[in-house]
Amino acid sequence: MLLGLALIAGPLLVAVVDAAIQIRSLARTSQQLVLEGVQSARLTRSLTNNLSAAVSISGLRARSSAPVLPEWGSLYWAPEYYVEPGLGLAYNTPLSGGFSLGAGAHMGYAFMRERLGAQRFQGTGVPVFGGTLDLRYHTGPWSFDLSAGYGGAVTEGYRAGSLRLQATYKTGR
Repeated sequence: MLLGLALIAGPLLVAVVDAAIQIRSLARTSQQLVLEGVQSARLTRSLTNNLSAAVSISGLRARSSAPVLPEWGSLYWAPEYYVEPGLGLAYNTPLSGGFSLGAGAHMGYAFMRERLGAQRFQGTGVPVFGGTLDLRYHTGPWSFDLSAGYGGAVTEGYRAGSLRLQATYKTGR
């Protein structure tokens, strides 16, 4: 029995060590590409039982340009800096049968300096706006969340959308 356990644990231990080495190597490479990465802070205040307001600031800084593929362009956006202060409102309301619905909107003004040849915005500043919609279902320790979001530059520039499905199970802790 111990021999069988050793035969299973040996290759598993080698795989874990190999994965740790590869993750460490990737982390070192990522640190070389992105000096500070993405940082953000958000302060939220409840206005009523269902309505809340928020003030936020987020930023992105990349150390160097993104790799470029021929006939495709940059693999990702790597500005010298991007700072976005903003304000937001969120509304959440319970529905029947364990469901709840939430919606939010945020607006701000983004300041950026982009690298030559990799511009996604016109100029060095642009108004931004975004919105989210969330449908949640709770039953016992389970929670399911379907979220959709869209946002970006109000005028010319980058915009993005997202769709997320999340399942959460709460333990007894």
